[in-house]
Amino acid sequence: MNNTELLDRNAETRPSWKKLSLFALTWPILVDSVLRMMLGTADVFMLSRISDGVAGAVGLANEIIVFCILMFGFVGIGTSVAVTQFLGAGQRETASRISALAVTMNLIFGLAVSAVIVVFSEPVMRLMNLAPEQIAIANKYLLLIGGFIWVEAISYAVSSIIRANGNTCDVMFVTLGVNVLHVTGNYLLIFGHLGFPEWGVTGAAISTIVSRILGVIALFILMYRRVPSPIRPKD
Repeated sequence: MNNTELLDRNAETRPSWKKLSLFALTWPILVDSVLRMMLGTADVFMLSRISDGVAGAVGLANEIIVFCILMFGFVGIGTSVAVTQFLGAGQRETASRISALAVTMNLIFGLAVSAVIVVFSEPVMRLMNLAPEQIAIANKYLLLIGGFIWVEAISYAVSSIIRANGNTCDVMFVTLGVNVLHVTGNYLLIFGHLGFPEWGVTGAAISTIVSRILGVIALFILMYRRVPSPIRPKD
């Protein structure tokens, strides 16, 4: 096989990329990042209607959650770079294996972070010199959100795979939907509207967890519909 035939074959295996400007690729990523951080902000804002003490306790716990989410983003950035390189080289199977490895790594990392938060939640809150009643509130919120923070870790990995294939807007729309579900869930479960139980801080945490799980499910569906070489279960 001569060089011309080899180049033609590689060109056939490469995905057909859309010609998008740098701005068109990056602004959805910026919006998506802001929307992810707004989940905790919405909790603090809506819980402030109960009391300033509750809002302060949840806000402090949310700072720890935000820090953990930022750590998951590091693996996501590396995933985007690696997957894009292999897709550009026409190596779809290798890109698929790298994608599966990234999801697995973030899942393991997320589970480890969740375990650390669950074990050290209360001691960390005590180090913040909060009032005893605020420690109880912050600990309750942190245990629930932190125990399921691995869901956000998977979300970051799958989002990076989808973005690496040029579908940045799709991820943004999923995150926007998660925020809408979350605010709706907060309205129903924090204040007990429309016959739902009035759970306060617990309701805010449950709303966050459920909306994130639904978001991950939507991202997996999106990945298998939009990505030419999605991850394979065997990898």
